[in-house]
Amino acid sequence: MAVALTKLLYEDFVSYGTDGRNMRLDDEGVVLVIKAHGAVVRRLALEAPAWPFRTFDGPQGFDTY
Repeated sequence: MAVALTKLLYEDFVSYGTDGRNMRLDDEGVVLVIKAHGAVVRRLALEAPAWPFRTFDGPQGFDTY
């Protein structure tokens, strides 16, 4: 599950940063997937990554990173 969530986030952020055609998530979805990813990773007794952004747009968005 952790690998699938990582892949989903990675692919959507790459798509957002390029042409935006293959995006499956919106800003609200990104927040939920990042939270779920952290929960799954911690459940596996691993350290959750510190994402420097929380959404695609906005003050803590990927576009400002």
